[in-house]
Amino acid sequence: LGVGKRVPEDPIFAAGDTLCRTFVREGVVDIDDEQFCHEVVASFPCEVPGCRETFTALLDFEMHYNSRHRNICSQCRKPLPSAHLLDLHISESHDSFFAAQAERKPMYRCFVEDCSVVSKDISERRSHCIEVHNFPHDFRYDQSLKKGKKSNQQKTGRECEAMAVDEVNQRKPTTRKPFTFGHSKQGKVFSSKPWHAQGKKPQNTQVSIEEMDTNDLMDTLPSCS
Repeated sequence: LGVGKRVPEDPIFAAGDTLCRTFVREGVVDIDDEQFCHEVVASFPCEVPGCRETFTALLDFEMHYNSRHRNICSQCRKPLPSAHLLDLHISESHDSFFAAQAERKPMYRCFVEDCSVVSKDISERRSHCIEVHNFPHDFRYDQSLKKGKKSNQQKTGRECEAMAVDEVNQRKPTTRKPFTFGHSKQGKVFSSKPWHAQGKKPQNTQVSIEEMDTNDLMDTLPSCS
């Protein structure tokens, strides 16, 4: 028998390959669990000023930051889930040029970034997303526009109430203040002395009890009839 080099597919290695599962293809599985790997680390807060969320795992913090703090409008501080939705929000809510162009031609882009459909208004885009992209009927990407309409309605209602109050105040006749004798909060009504006190010196009506004698006290007592 000669000794030579054998190839990996040689039948002599078949029993060993079956036992060791050499050529079995397995997928890569990540068995790392954040809750078990970071048990020693205590809870930590979010680093964004004003946010009070606390986390015990780094994965939860990354998901929170990407959904709440990564895509934020610099003018109204509204968080958006993606950069595409943030771009749509800025152009539709804070761009006056977009509002002028939307009156002339379709300007409302689809919420799906890969879709090239442009709608003429919000309702048409909403119907397109529900029918074509199978969006749920209660999705909240255009919720800010509804709130804006509601706030405008509340504002107009308050303005109407204020106008009604102004009209009532204008129609209300002006009445004069009643004329009163005596003292008031603004001061004395009459600054001069009455006619019976003019030309007379003020009399001292205060008398000390020590200066009064017994006869004077008897005169002040009522007489028995």
